[in-house]
Amino acid sequence: MLDKMADFRIGFRSGDWKGHTGKRIRNVINIGIGGSDLGPVMAYEALKFYSDRAMDLPVRFQCRRHRCVVEATRDLDPAETLFIVSSKTFTTLRR
Repeated sequence: MLDKMADFRIGFRSGDWKGHTGKRIRNVINIGIGGSDLGPVMAYEALKFYSDRAMDLPVRFQCRRHRCVVEATRDLDPAETLFIVSSKTFTTLRR
């Protein structure tokens, strides 16, 4: 699994891994379900010191509420945006 993660990272950062439309991914949105945005935000903040800032992509962290996501993505091209849905258990009930 670690090798697969490394291969994805290399392809993603180099631009070889593309979205469904064939465009390069230029933005990342993490949507946390039921408070699951806290862990990814903390990891991102803790590790960004070690990143190559010249290669960093814009990353946004959002709650699951519809209005939050709409506002956070209004200026992004969907064809160039990777959406990651994160949940600790994927058992949070929808309301």
